[in-house]
Amino acid sequence: MSFSGYPQSATNAAKRALKFKKDNGSSCGTPVGWQRANQLASREALSLKTVKRTFSFLSRAEVYDQGRFTDKDGKQICGSIMYAAWGGKAMRGWCNKIIVQEEARAALNQQAQATLKNKVEEHNEDHGDTPRKRATLGMLSAVYKRGIGAYKGNPQSVRPTVKSPEQWAFARVNSFLYALKNERFRGGKHDTDLFPKGHKLSSRSMEDKKEIRTSTGLEVRYVNNDDEDKRTLTGYAIKFGDVTTIGDQFREQVNSRALEGVDMSNTYALFNHDWSTPLGRAGRNMDLTIDDTGLRVDIKLPETTAARDLSELVKNDIVGGMSFGFTIADDTWTRNDEEMPLRTINQIERLYEVTFTPVPAYPTTEVALRSMEAATTEEDTKEILQEINGDPVEAQTTSPSSQQEEQDTEPTTVPQNASEDKPLAFTKVDALKFLLDHQK
Repeated sequence: MSFSGYPQSATNAAKRALKFKKDNGSSCGTPVGWQRANQLASREALSLKTVKRTFSFLSRAEVYDQGRFTDKDGKQICGSIMYAAWGGKAMRGWCNKIIVQEEARAALNQQAQATLKNKVEEHNEDHGDTPRKRATLGMLSAVYKRGIGAYKGNPQSVRPTVKSPEQWAFARVNSFLYALKNERFRGGKHDTDLFPKGHKLSSRSMEDKKEIRTSTGLEVRYVNNDDEDKRTLTGYAIKFGDVTTIGDQFREQVNSRALEGVDMSNTYALFNHDWSTPLGRAGRNMDLTIDDTGLRVDIKLPETTAARDLSELVKNDIVGGMSFGFTIADDTWTRNDEEMPLRTINQIERLYEVTFTPVPAYPTTEVALRSMEAATTEEDTKEILQEINGDPVEAQTTSPSSQQEEQDTEPTTVPQNASEDKPLAFTKVDALKFLLDHQK
């Protein structure tokens, strides 16, 4: 299988690197790196192996990109040249999306899919003539995948008799089919966004316009060390002016005045967008504060099982993202030839929810998600530096700035203050829904 359709900005970056090499000559990089640049420049389709290799390189090489090809003395900056040759930041985001989508496709194994298909056929034999009660494979696949995620992400909620994530996922599917047929749940509500339009339990009237974004990390803060019952979670659900790439299709930012006049008195706090077990409500146990940074959330968790579970998950760095669900009253778009279109959200119409989630859907989360790459090892560092500079080097620990002061040479070492790469948090659930929706 091959993949194409990567961003034009990635092609443009590769072309700039190739032109620089042609005009100035360069000893930077390796034949593999320049082969990649030529592939991107000619917009060749890439294999999954190549996509993964490209993502791996760009994730680790980003710390060496200084945004220009030469320094003030005219000396070539190999890190910047090769980062562009491989497509740069836009290419990294696209590769991340492809990898996640392919993992999601593989996650739904053939046996489970065959079982789901049979359930769809059996249900529709009796109820398929009624549009609001008709099931689809995409619908049940999304329920199944969410069930797998719930089993792994919140094992405390699973009944002791359940022995596997697949068993829990099919129980969720059966519960959903019961509600689809009878327009009522036997127990707690779930997956209401997947019911067809017109179904009594469908939340699609809201979901048709509602968008979900994830903007920042969070932290657990206790009122005092002796009273863990008074758990408070804090974080920013929205950050003003934070420009982020959405789905590798466009960039987006929220204007600092976008929340002016918005009634947030009915905004709820949720976990994983689950409306069946709310954690809080504005003006009750949750404060929403607009400041220069964005929308700050402070919530005193209630004495519920779900809240206690969430507190432990956050405390142990298992959950570390915040999302917000909203509709837009006004936005504007700007475009230029060099970058993806920029959407500015000028006015939010309604803020439905702020959500704590382990699988953020917005790339500006401050949680160091590493779904694609393990922590950079010494061997990885040697490999990436060889790719950038074209020569084998020994991994060291001095920063580029200190090394330049000592030797006045190009940096070939790992910066001490280099942050870990943070893959875009395009979730596997989102990827699966995307694939299945397009399959329909």
